[in-house]
Amino acid sequence: MKRIKDQTGFSLIELVSGLLLVSLIFVILTLSVINFVTTYEDVKLFTQLQDELFSAIETIRYGYTIEETTEDVGLIGLLTANNVEIENSGSRIVLTPIVFDPGIPYYSIFYIDDMGRLKATIQYADKYHTGIQIFPSGNKMIGNQPQFKIINHHLFTAERTFKQSDGSDKIFLLGIELEARVRFREKAREQSVEDDIRINTRTIQYKTSVFIGNAELEIL
Repeated sequence: MKRIKDQTGFSLIELVSGLLLVSLIFVILTLSVINFVTTYEDVKLFTQLQDELFSAIETIRYGYTIEETTEDVGLIGLLTANNVEIENSGSRIVLTPIVFDPGIPYYSIFYIDDMGRLKATIQYADKYHTGIQIFPSGNKMIGNQPQFKIINHHLFTAERTFKQSDGSDKIFLLGIELEARVRFREKAREQSVEDDIRINTRTIQYKTSVFIGNAELEIL
């Protein structure tokens, strides 16, 4: 006599439950990947903000290099300044080096524009350059906001000065404070201003002091 073995399979309910479980796992994995990619991009942009802000401070310290202009002359930065003018409540600084012919203009001006960008105007004798963008390196917008911007406009302060015999001030230590923000994404409609800044942006602050060799100081 031939015996028939029991052959059992999956019921419809078991199949549907299995599909739902697989779908749930897939959704969780997808969200994890999206979150990882988003976090990675945010960290990458924040690192770029740090690097560019540090580079901007170094440019102010040493001067800005311009091809076919600064090859044969010294750069005009804080370290070579003979005269320092702090203007517009610290949002603009004019640096003048020692010049052997007072009739020939040499100077660097660093300032913050209305979009929170650090820019420079530089003159080396008859070579004049204006609107040079120091920070950020690009002008990408996120919605109607710059992706990178400086958010404080009081960058320069005279930290250490002393009076000369003629009553004029000399500065030998200049404070620089740069606070900048990177925006990762646009503000969602339901977000408050505080939530937008907390979730969609990151801010960094750099503070440093620069010894500038007893330069003449003017605060205008």
